[in-house]
Amino acid sequence: MSRAARACLLLSLLVLAPSALATATPVAAPAAVAESDKPAADAFDRMDTNGDGQLSRDEFRAGMQAIRRAQATETLRRRFQAADKDADGGLDSAEFAALPIARGSGPNVPGFATADTDGNGRVEFREYLVMLGKLARPAAKQQP
Repeated sequence: MSRAARACLLLSLLVLAPSALATATPVAAPAAVAESDKPAADAFDRMDTNGDGQLSRDEFRAGMQAIRRAQATETLRRRFQAADKDADGGLDSAEFAALPIARGSGPNVPGFATADTDGNGRVEFREYLVMLGKLARPAAKQQP
């Protein structure tokens, strides 16, 4: 089985049967990798933090968390870019006011001036992420 196939199998286990990870044995990397399997092999190598050619449960979990964070950041970046109607790399006050989160979250959403932490008249992506992080913290505390 190729390294890519092993990585896909592990990803499937995480999504379909997370409890299976509790008894999973480390997955060894194959000696040779086909060019078509290179992206998965590269992901495997990034997850294999100790370089032993195997993914432990902890390495796999940490790698999956990193992948989820990267995917979430990319999703947020696409939403930010869609809201940035003039494509200048920042949200002006009208673009900010049109954000679904600004329209639908009531008084908990910071105003434009609060979100624009550097005061340049635009909310850049990093400021947008900070704002969303501040909104997410109270929501996470409310969940059981």
